[in-house]
Amino acid sequence: MIKHEIIFWGLFLVFNYLQFLPNYIINFHNSSFLPYLDKLKAKKAGFFDSTNMDFFRYLIDVSFLILILKFRLFDLPIHVVSAYYLFLFLFNFYHNVFLTIYQVYPSLYNDRSLIKTGLAILWRESIVKTVFSFFAGIAVLSLIYYGFSEFLVYTIQFKPTIFDIVTGSLFILISLYVIYRFYVRLGNKILYAEKRMRFVIGFARVIYNIKLSKQLFRKELIFKKFKGDKLRSCSKFELKKHPNLFFLFIESYGSILLHHPKMRDRYKDIYGVYESSLKNLGWHMVSNLSEAPSTSAFSWLCYSTFLYGYRISQHAHYERFLRKPLFYNSDNLMRILKNQGYTTYFLNPIQPNPRIKIDYTYLTPFYSIDQWILYDDLNYTGDRYGFGDFPPDQFSINRGREIVEKFPGPYAFMFLTKNSHSPFSFPLELAEDWRSLNKSHGRSDYGGGFLSQPSIANYLNAIQYQLDFISDFIKNAGNSDDIYIVIGDHQPPVLNDSNKYGLNTPVHIITQNASFLGGFEDYGFRDSPFDNNLKPIRHEAMYSIILRELMKNFGTGYDKLPEYEPQGLQV
Repeated sequence: MIKHEIIFWGLFLVFNYLQFLPNYIINFHNSSFLPYLDKLKAKKAGFFDSTNMDFFRYLIDVSFLILILKFRLFDLPIHVVSAYYLFLFLFNFYHNVFLTIYQVYPSLYNDRSLIKTGLAILWRESIVKTVFSFFAGIAVLSLIYYGFSEFLVYTIQFKPTIFDIVTGSLFILISLYVIYRFYVRLGNKILYAEKRMRFVIGFARVIYNIKLSKQLFRKELIFKKFKGDKLRSCSKFELKKHPNLFFLFIESYGSILLHHPKMRDRYKDIYGVYESSLKNLGWHMVSNLSEAPSTSAFSWLCYSTFLYGYRISQHAHYERFLRKPLFYNSDNLMRILKNQGYTTYFLNPIQPNPRIKIDYTYLTPFYSIDQWILYDDLNYTGDRYGFGDFPPDQFSINRGREIVEKFPGPYAFMFLTKNSHSPFSFPLELAEDWRSLNKSHGRSDYGGGFLSQPSIANYLNAIQYQLDFISDFIKNAGNSDDIYIVIGDHQPPVLNDSNKYGLNTPVHIITQNASFLGGFEDYGFRDSPFDNNLKPIRHEAMYSIILRELMKNFGTGYDKLPEYEPQGLQV
């Protein structure tokens, strides 16, 4: 074999593998460097797909362009081919980052505002690091473009040999077989599993992204035409008793804890302490699993789905609903409670980012909030944690209730916890007195940046901290009539594999009123999340479950209970 053949085919592989290197780097913590090891471990053969995220993969369209130039089939402009290669590299980077973190197929129409928000967070974390990363990225992209262009120039300098023709023809035949077997016969279905494919059509990814964006845009046009009669009107009833209600959404509290071989035993111990510490003081609890509308991100979609009883699974649609008075003037749990004389509170302790605009003009009516409890309201001077620069959850929730209880009740209190947000930044232990946390020890951001690689150990410790501070909060200040709805918003990002562990999150209903919990058994709730007889529900079902049980136990002045909506509102 002559020298230029070795160089050409070696670089042919290098530039194919380079496209998939970012995906391997993102997933290296749970991937093997060498290909096919997952198949060997499972004693299965497989040439075309693999669950292992190594980078030994091929872009069919780029490879075809290289071979067209090599075999002189067409006269293609080198700089156009190089620009296409660079475009696919950038697109694949974006594609794999979103697919890994959010575990849903990327759609630029849906992702555009998230990219902007992510950049704003990075800028706030470190201006120097962000600027350096930007120029380093430009340098890397320039180097890739120049290197690939030089490779193409080198390619056309030598006429193809018999070895080139045989090897190239074999690659083309394999690629055509892949196109027929997967892309043609399975159609769009292959795109949902293509992360595993070793032969990928880069342009198909782009087209499918555009197709999804177009579908989201068309659906938004339908939402624009929403009629009020398709939505619920506020339920007519009165409450003869007004227990305070707490909607506590635990960030990243997922059912992976029940099933992951490295998490289940530890979680069982953590949960056992949490459960017994409450039951010993007269608190009763029932649990279930609930399917989130998002795999491992988009907390706002998850708690909005819960409150409205309507599945909101796309950020683009959420933004549309946020500005649609016909939608946000319909029934949601906070609005119903407000109509029953409750004061509604939303605790959001993140220190504001000046580059991320939060428009409370829309958020306040959307969630039907009487008063927001924000970072400045907490008067916090202690150490801050995580990518959002927030106080410890133990401090935030106790200070929040201290503010709330200055005013007459009843009240409904909502809080999305922060210390279990990836990469899991939290105090090392619970404080005996939450007020002692309001003193700085000169440190902040214990968990690193929000793109830092999370670990199973940190995740488990963060979940323990969450359950510890919630049980401590209930024990120390809970009234006997209080009702606590504790639910995971979604599974943890990166650590979760939605194909294995799905979308479910634990949900617990906690109160000293044992009779109130009796009806929840009809919806699949049991005494423990480890019970094999659980009948998992969906986040959007919780709206009708909670409303029905409140009316059944405390309501008067209604003809019949509203319908149970296991799939949420259908419009």
